[in-house]
Amino acid sequence: MDINLDELTERISGLPDDELFVIVHSDSAHYRPEALIYAKAEINARGISCGPMEATRPPLPFSQLRAFCNRLVKAIWLKAFHVGFLISLLLFMWANHNSYIHSHVIGCDDFLEYWGFPFEMYQTGGFAGITVVLWPRFIGNIVIAACAGVLIGWIFKVVLRQMGAPSHPSFKSQI
Repeated sequence: MDINLDELTERISGLPDDELFVIVHSDSAHYRPEALIYAKAEINARGISCGPMEATRPPLPFSQLRAFCNRLVKAIWLKAFHVGFLISLLLFMWANHNSYIHSHVIGCDDFLEYWGFPFEMYQTGGFAGITVVLWPRFIGNIVIAACAGVLIGWIFKVVLRQMGAPSHPSFKSQI
């Protein structure tokens, strides 16, 4: 989905000076070679120095922060499903760890202790010291965590799409 060179030059000529500076000096790996050439030409046409001395000058205020935030938001949008899935799995891991930490009964060694979320999947304790993994419940926990991860990942992707995220994943390569 390449845009033609006339549209590219129009878009670049409409950018403010600080964004041109970020394209050329800070964010150049993310742009097409043609875009870099046109951005440098636009900088020269505006009379802004583009030499090595200019590159050592600190960029305009917040331009690098803005460029970083834009890249972060776009990366999250592209990986929205993966981020949601990972968050869900981390929440289930935290819930199981929390269940383990709070499973110890103080005062009597004769009781069996169970832990796991949402199903109790591990049994330990008792007078004889029985330790058992309850496999059907363990597999059930994995299935529930995976299904919740898929659901939350899908919700993240739908919500970000409705919030007006870019409509095409190759948005950065068009400039």
